[in-house]
Amino acid sequence: MTTVEETVPAPASNPPSPPPSPPPRGTTGAAARLLRPVRGRLLAAAALAALGAVAGLLPYVAAAEIARAVLTTTDPATAVWAWVAAGAAGGGGGGGGSGRGQGRR
Repeated sequence: MTTVEETVPAPASNPPSPPPSPPPRGTTGAAARLLRPVRGRLLAAAALAALGAVAGLLPYVAAAEIARAVLTTTDPATAVWAWVAAGAAGGGGGGGGSGRGQGRR
């Protein structure tokens, strides 16, 4: 039978150097340099998009709150009209749709 001997390599005199650390995020990338002039406008657009998303959900929240007020309160008029106003403000009078898929013919 043949035996295999394991040999432990001698420790290297110079250990390998660690890999270089990546540059700080967002400081040297080509995309960061390209978008730097319009960064403020992009942030403003993102904030307005988030606000629009919340406003788009407001009519549904108002409908749920109106239903809750009607079902649980003896005099729901004040609460209902407040939520009607909030729902109308959030709906924006868009005519009941997002407007997507309604191209010109």
